[in-house]
Amino acid sequence: MTHGLEIPSLFLLAQADKDLFRYGRHIYITETLSDRVPDVLRGAGEGTEVVQDFTRIFALPRAFYAYEKAGGRVSCLLRNELLAVTVNPMAPSGYRLDSELLCETLAAAIGRPVYDVRALRAAQG
Repeated sequence: MTHGLEIPSLFLLAQADKDLFRYGRHIYITETLSDRVPDVLRGAGEGTEVVQDFTRIFALPRAFYAYEKAGGRVSCLLRNELLAVTVNPMAPSGYRLDSELLCETLAAAIGRPVYDVRALRAAQG
């Protein structure tokens, strides 16, 4: 997990009886950030967990927000850029949104291209 803590896995973090922030206020997490990590670190004091990028975060919002409320912070080492968004205007119940309106409205709001995956597939036919 991080140099000097001698914790072989995040799954064993709750069993660590050490001051996790004794070497500093940042912990670099090489594995995925699950619900367990914020729950355990919430009681360890204010610190920052650093993950490679957002794709490594698999924590439920309740765990994440409780950690932030307790003074913790999560940071990403690599910055990701949103290139485009895909939408599927067909709801599982069968309701269909106006694809063109959905794509145009969302694209205007986020400043990125938005594609309807069903319309693209139909056009390629």
